[in-house]
Amino acid sequence: MIENILKNVGEIVGTSNRSNTDVHKDYSLFSVLEIVEKEVIMCRMLTDLINPKGAHGRGAAFLKIFFTEVLGIDGNGYDLKKAIVQKEHVIPCSTRRIDITIEIDDLFIPIEVKIDACEQSQQCFDYYQYAKKIKKIENPIVYYLTKYGNMPSERSTRRGSKKLSVEKDICTISFRDNITRWLEECIAIEDNPTTIKVILEQYLIAVKEMTGILDMELTNIIKENILADSESFNAAISIEKTLNAAKIDLTEKVFAEIEKQMDSLIESKGYNFTKDRTWYYYKDKISEFYKKKKESFPGITYIINGSKMYKGKKLILRVECSDFGLYSGFSLFQQHSNGSSEEIFELSDTDKQNIRKYLDVDHFDDDTPFYSVWLPSGKSGSEDQDDITPDFREMNDAAIKLVDEEYRKEFVEKSINVIQEKLLSLII
Repeated sequence: MIENILKNVGEIVGTSNRSNTDVHKDYSLFSVLEIVEKEVIMCRMLTDLINPKGAHGRGAAFLKIFFTEVLGIDGNGYDLKKAIVQKEHVIPCSTRRIDITIEIDDLFIPIEVKIDACEQSQQCFDYYQYAKKIKKIENPIVYYLTKYGNMPSERSTRRGSKKLSVEKDICTISFRDNITRWLEECIAIEDNPTTIKVILEQYLIAVKEMTGILDMELTNIIKENILADSESFNAAISIEKTLNAAKIDLTEKVFAEIEKQMDSLIESKGYNFTKDRTWYYYKDKISEFYKKKKESFPGITYIINGSKMYKGKKLILRVECSDFGLYSGFSLFQQHSNGSSEEIFELSDTDKQNIRKYLDVDHFDDDTPFYSVWLPSGKSGSEDQDDITPDFREMNDAAIKLVDEEYRKEFVEKSINVIQEKLLSLII
């Protein structure tokens, strides 16, 4: 029966992928141009739509709905036509850029957008402090927009011992619920089939695709197949119980292959590295990763022994499975006398000075790792990851393909080549 369920579901998915029905309805230029997951472009589109001076020519009509449906603010008390809406708002004397800001009267609203990009150290904390200062607002709110309304991590919401309250200072909003509902309301006020209405519909399709809403119809078909009889349902339950174990096994096989090929490279090239099996080693952390425990990111750590850091700090090369995809990069971490270790999130000028003695780097990312690339693309870790980067949390197509052993070996070989060309080449 389990084999039948798998076969039936496989056929349903295959048919769905090949289907051309209602192609006009689900056709999206955002998808065709492969920009659905491009955070900067999706953010710019959103900014222009809520801008009363935007190219859409609808004044504050869309912003008014945005205030109600997304921000939960009554906009009737404000002349929204005078609102200043900016993309990538620069914080003076800083490298920080707030994705979207709305400024009107006594309001300053910072909106941080996270689609697939990694969080930066104390990012939300800094936005909160800036909002507090610019309008002298006693209790500002930072709006945190993600696909599904996720909370920012402590890494983003604290600076040293000071920490934002995620209940009072942060408001989480989502593309799946808030933005989808807002776009539907905006489309509803466009009575005639105008160009703007078509653009809104296209953007709505892109948001639905990005958040998996378009998969709901397929999900319902599969659900009916499972509910056909008690045997089918029982078989599906057995599959569900086994699925997490299968994910763990696949991820472990990928890392085992990475470890094997990395060890071979280190030995052949004579790199002075020591493998650290205590710092979030994949064999210990993969199970926790799938239980979604905080700060449980499996990977492999190589300590660069040729680097002479200070105060027990170590320069490391890390290959890690994050919340957003597979990457490799350089970090600093501190080893304490009691045997514990911690990653250094904020590099001091002295840290940077010391690192440059051993790595040929011209800049440092604000987050840790301070220099990284996505695998196997080699794109900078500060950029959005792309479709070929496996996301083991969401199990995207790139991750699923790794089930095939030959493909897995080829994938790891490409990744190791990227590590060698983009990272190991920086070692002085």
